[in-house]
Amino acid sequence: MQLFASFYKKIDKLWIIPVIVLSSVFVNSPPAYAANFSMQTGYYIGSGATQAITNLGFQPDMVIIKSDTNAGQGVFKTSSMPANTTAYFSSTTIDTTTMIQLNTNGFTVSNSNTVNSANVRYTYTAFDGSDCTTNGTFCVGSYAGSGSTRVVTTGFQPTAIITVRNNNTVANFRTSNMANNYGQYFDTTAQNTAGALYTTISGTGYTVGATNNTSGGTYYYVAFKQVSGIMQTGSFTGNGTDNRNITGFGGGTTPNLVMVKNGTSSTAANRNPLMSQTNSYGDHSSFISGATANEVNMIQNLQSGGFQVGNGVRANENSATIYWMAWAGAPAMPAGSGIFDMTTGTYTGNNTNNRQIMGLGFQPDVVIIKQNNATQYSVMRTSMMQGNVSAYLSTNSANPTDAIINLTNDGFTLGTNTAVNANGGEYHWQAFGGAYNPVTRTGGADFMVGAYTGNGIDNRLIPTYTGFDLVTVKQHNGTSTSSYAYWRTTANSGDQASGFYNVAATANLIQDMNSDGFEVGTGNTNTAGRIFFWFAFKQSSNMSVGSYTGTGAAQTISSPDLQPDLLWVKRSTNQQGVMRPSTLAGNSTQQFSNLANLTNAITALTPTGFSLTGTTATTNANGGTYFYAAWRPPQLSADIVDSGGSPVGSPNVSMSSLNSSFSCNTSTGALGSSAQRLRVTNTTNSPNWTVDIAATNGTSTLWSDGAKTYDFNDNGGSPNGCADGLDSDNLAGQLTFLPASATIAPHGSGCSSLGVLRGSSASFREGVLDSLTLISSSGGDTGCYWDITGINISQTIPPATASGTYKLNLTMTIIAN
Repeated sequence: MQLFASFYKKIDKLWIIPVIVLSSVFVNSPPAYAANFSMQTGYYIGSGATQAITNLGFQPDMVIIKSDTNAGQGVFKTSSMPANTTAYFSSTTIDTTTMIQLNTNGFTVSNSNTVNSANVRYTYTAFDGSDCTTNGTFCVGSYAGSGSTRVVTTGFQPTAIITVRNNNTVANFRTSNMANNYGQYFDTTAQNTAGALYTTISGTGYTVGATNNTSGGTYYYVAFKQVSGIMQTGSFTGNGTDNRNITGFGGGTTPNLVMVKNGTSSTAANRNPLMSQTNSYGDHSSFISGATANEVNMIQNLQSGGFQVGNGVRANENSATIYWMAWAGAPAMPAGSGIFDMTTGTYTGNNTNNRQIMGLGFQPDVVIIKQNNATQYSVMRTSMMQGNVSAYLSTNSANPTDAIINLTNDGFTLGTNTAVNANGGEYHWQAFGGAYNPVTRTGGADFMVGAYTGNGIDNRLIPTYTGFDLVTVKQHNGTSTSSYAYWRTTANSGDQASGFYNVAATANLIQDMNSDGFEVGTGNTNTAGRIFFWFAFKQSSNMSVGSYTGTGAAQTISSPDLQPDLLWVKRSTNQQGVMRPSTLAGNSTQQFSNLANLTNAITALTPTGFSLTGTTATTNANGGTYFYAAWRPPQLSADIVDSGGSPVGSPNVSMSSLNSSFSCNTSTGALGSSAQRLRVTNTTNSPNWTVDIAATNGTSTLWSDGAKTYDFNDNGGSPNGCADGLDSDNLAGQLTFLPASATIAPHGSGCSSLGVLRGSSASFREGVLDSLTLISSSGGDTGCYWDITGINISQTIPPATASGTYKLNLTMTIIAN
């Protein structure tokens, strides 16, 4: 009698997204320098609490700080001052409360509003390399006033000198372009021409007059040597002409900091000195001494070989003598490294203050929350925002407090605001981490957060270290009425950006996206004096932007080429913006505004994009133009998928049928077919991984038909597996995988199978070889997936095995190496 046996191997899928510790070494371009001189420019957002500004690359000898607003006056700190001392440029009494502390790799600011008011943007310039010898180009020091004149030795011939007394006397300066006995003040005080401040400059220093050497006073000074393209001074006669180019900064170098002073105006207000630096972002000059907001039409741009001035009287008054000082040498912002983190989730509101949402696995840089099917606006917060403030995306209502209170190392904290924590409410959230932070100058290559203060000038470039494909901008101004948020992708054409509410694509907001930043116009993304928070993403295997045309009938949008965990869609006309997170069940789509969910809008998130149905104007009106953005978490996963890429619910492998025999037999099969292919996806930053397979229930499990059994990991007998060996049971049988036969098909832009390696042929042996390697990668591509088919399998069937349909559950595991 012929016996028939079929052997089914069930491959249980296992999605594993391992915690991958990424370490990156940034090799920054060295700061330009002359001799030991270095400088750095940057900005930070005030927090109202002590904070450290790091990664300057040196311990500074001088730091200059000024807010973009009227929150504080310009101040500076040098290493020659006592640790607790910071000087004002104005006549304000010198600070002795450690407003600025110089550190090994940067500086720390106190909670003083002058340098650290919450959600105010501050720019800083830091200098290093004080060397008061003949080899120096920069020197800081101090001296005790002795009355009359005094020679101050710097070791070199200075071209610019700054002096301040340790009381309430206004700081002053002199450049080599001024005549002997001339000096200028850092406020509106008229110039001194009688030698009271400075008399002469020599080859090794300079001489001060009585005002800068009063008996009993302590004076702090800074001196710079003229070095072409590094530190230079000059003067010009104003002509009141707009867009005037001032040249003379050597070598065609673009300065990183420029100071100007109208030295001869008969109008006091016109003599207010100004400065502009790299992070001023164009036409947005800071008052050096006054607690006054930045203004336009003064120093309009820093450019190759000099700078541009407008027709403003403080920088270009007709017939006035304008003195300037300029510095260069700050390195460009270093490139980012790594990829963004992402996770999504839900929670039920409980109206409890300081509620912690934890377990994200990373510190978020952006969190977005929307109550499901309820009349609450969507809320977001970025890591640049400070204090108890969040932002609405789809309304111009005042920014909410007690919403997303803060972002923590592993999650975020909620207040009692009903937008995020109404008792019993169902909330869906998305969190993104790993952003490039312009303050620390470190972070990912595909995600960035930032802030700028509006200047109301058209065609303004907001620089980034690289180009991005989506940018979202939201105005912040405390608790008063704010503007709507807007977003734009590289799929948008012309001067248009999308809102999150029912507004048509609008011009003059986010006007363009370039390889080095994005451009804003004069609309509500650049209102003068307001701070704007923004975040941006670059397209990758985990993020996609694009557009499609509505058909009014069911259609699937496959252009994202990824299965989203979050999808945004906005029509170009005045329809509401919508989103669908993967946490949302059923035929439901959320609206960013305070409206209930939609049905028959975004009906599903598919393996390559999303599906639409019906004629819903929000997502699929016939002929409508729609823009989308799609995200998924970076993943390292192994799964069994069908020919369309969808996971197979109960994957299995059928082995060849055999007749029951008193001899040892071998059944064969193959893991991976067109209908059930092994798919390995790697959209993480790690190129090294391994896919192993092992028995789901451990080494003591057996092939079973429910009653009868035999082994899979016993190598006893000859051939191996034909007899019981030295393992924990008394059954024979051995399972072997032969990956050398596999076909590897890469998918994704620029993806190949280079570095993707087939495992060695191997057999299970209890306690010796309990898992087998099917496939691995050593330096393979990232942002790709591979379909693997045809991994041959063989099972030794021991003699006299009873007929039956035997099954063995196996689990694949993928790990990052």
